[in-house]
Amino acid sequence: MVYEVEMKALILNSGMGTRMGVLASEQPKCMTEVAPNETIISRQLIQLVNKGIDDVVITTGRFESCLVSYCNSLDLPIHIKYVFNPEYASTNYIYSIYCAREFLEDDILMMHGDLVFENDVLDSVVDSPINSTRYQKFVNSTRGKCHLVSCGGLNIERKMPRENIYDSSVRVFF
Repeated sequence: MVYEVEMKALILNSGMGTRMGVLASEQPKCMTEVAPNETIISRQLIQLVNKGIDDVVITTGRFESCLVSYCNSLDLPIHIKYVFNPEYASTNYIYSIYCAREFLEDDILMMHGDLVFENDVLDSVVDSPINSTRYQKFVNSTRGKCHLVSCGGLNIERKMPRENIYDSSVRVFF
């Protein structure tokens, strides 16, 4: 029996973009042009539409109004919920996920807004019969421990002082 699963995309775009220098000095880094008339975010949104994912949550921070206006101007057949991270200047994407938590009840395809990838990469993740990354536990604040993900049976754990929990992260690529 085949089950239809609703999937929502979460695109993380609330970073400062300081490492990109002049490219992100007046707009979010996801609006960097990667081809004529194509930005990172427009490419990602079109890829999602082509994959049948029409419900998207985008986290915002610096240049929020610029990003919202731009995405809305693309006039794509997609529903976008924008979530502002008020602490964008002092936190990272984990806190942005926390800000968006009330909109993340479905299966989530999490994407970093500054990554460009080929369609077959998205296809392999979305079409996979198994979960590629499973979120288990966010923070155990009494011990300053983040147990972030379980990937195909491999548990990844990162211990850190409690005060650094929102300033550190673990990324898993495969």
